[in-house]
Amino acid sequence: MVREAVVGIAASRSIAAILAQFGSYTKPNRAERGTTQWHGSFLMAHYGGRPPCRDDCFRRSCGQIPRLIAEVARLPRLVVGSSEVPATSSADSSNCPLSTLRMSAVLRILALETTGLSGSVAALVGERVLTERELAPGSRSAQSLAPGIAELLGEVGWKPGEVELIAVTVGPGSFTGLRVGVTTAKTLAYATGAAVLGIDTLAAIAAQSPPQVASVWPALDAQRGELFVAQWQRDAADASVWRETTAPRIVDGATWIASLSRGTVISGPGVRRWREQVPPGVEVVGEEHWQPRAAPVGQLAWRKFQAGQREDLWSLAPNYLRASAAEEKLAAKKT
Repeated sequence: MVREAVVGIAASRSIAAILAQFGSYTKPNRAERGTTQWHGSFLMAHYGGRPPCRDDCFRRSCGQIPRLIAEVARLPRLVVGSSEVPATSSADSSNCPLSTLRMSAVLRILALETTGLSGSVAALVGERVLTERELAPGSRSAQSLAPGIAELLGEVGWKPGEVELIAVTVGPGSFTGLRVGVTTAKTLAYATGAAVLGIDTLAAIAAQSPPQVASVWPALDAQRGELFVAQWQRDAADASVWRETTAPRIVDGATWIASLSRGTVISGPGVRRWREQVPPGVEVVGEEHWQPRAAPVGQLAWRKFQAGQREDLWSLAPNYLRASAAEEKLAAKKT
């Protein structure tokens, strides 16, 4: 299978291990444990189960989906809390856990941030952060995310089925990091019945700004000398709320930095390469606020949920803002 499917299988194996560890997954017998059967439901949660994929980055894997759909019916059952539910799911919104979750300050939230090579995970009750963990430094999120989640849940004493809302950054950012994070969030939500909400990575960076910052341009490295940028402004009536005033876009890094006017505030890991070229009068937020973190991601998701915003598990997908290099080469060959 192509790279996207391999990433999905790797994530699904790890999530299955977490669920088994906490007693929330009924392990199939040897006859049921074929690769497709064992991982089919998790891949289905990622790809949406409704080919052709609406996410072009996964389109090349769609040929596998009809076979996976057929296999899902033979998957074992999941045990969530005290009740058994089939290891298949309907896209019917009436059956969606989002329709039954309480809008409560005690909502249990698992937050994932995997925009870069590594990342972090956090557990929150409502807006209150219980704990936050950085993923193992030096290892990519594909290897460190699932163990990090297992350790986090163990620390706060939660079973996977007790998580009510899963928050995950959806981009822009690293292609692989976003795929791993979104795949993990969707498959874990699919397996446990939790709701899932996607959070803009640039919004997460903006939300980490110091209290005195009223407006900020977060920036992320887009490779090729380019940046992902957007402008966010703090709400005048509620300082905890940030509103997007300029939509995310890709810019030439050097040109964008040079164009900034006095009084502009910038932040994010994308600033690092051009810090010496920042024009006089442009404020750079302290580096300790640059890297997106899971705890603010969870807080943003809680506010989003409290405001009545909902996400469809099946349509949630990374927001890359651009085609991958492989897709660009393929498109060039066709022209």
